[in-house]
Amino acid sequence: ILRTADSPPSPRLRWLLLLIWNVLRFRTFTESGEPGHEGANVRKAKNRYERSRQVLGWLSSGWPVGRPVELIWVDEIAELDEDSGKSYQCHGQTYREDRHIVIELSMKKCRSWESATKTLMHEYVHAVQWGPASIEMKTEHHPITFYAQLGEIENRWDHDHGHEQANEFPF
Repeated sequence: ILRTADSPPSPRLRWLLLLIWNVLRFRTFTESGEPGHEGANVRKAKNRYERSRQVLGWLSSGWPVGRPVELIWVDEIAELDEDSGKSYQCHGQTYREDRHIVIELSMKKCRSWESATKTLMHEYVHAVQWGPASIEMKTEHHPITFYAQLGEIENRWDHDHGHEQANEFPF
């Protein structure tokens, strides 16, 4: 398909080139060999539980933790506020168990896909920041670096097609 510099491409030619470009971009991503990518025949998540597994796969491919991460859905998570002594409901929590990290999400608080995804990202940053060393008890709960990393992840999710890339991970 050749054209001279004086003649712009026809609308049909522009559409065809855009279609080819998108097919090549999609094929490059799905055949990249990244962990979790078994090909283009991954079915679409039907609920927040399946979607959270895909998001965890996407997070693990971009920000490795150094330990296995287990995702668990629980009915509810109650925390005790040390200052007031009152109990309150949490969206999620992260903790270390033996040689892996556990992320719990609350079914009661994470009722939508968006809420579950944002909470999973938040809890995953804890896992990344703790890394292989056992430092979770020796650091602030949310240091400045925590919000910098969370911002990077949310930016990639919102503006760098992370929400679309996560669809490629199995659940």
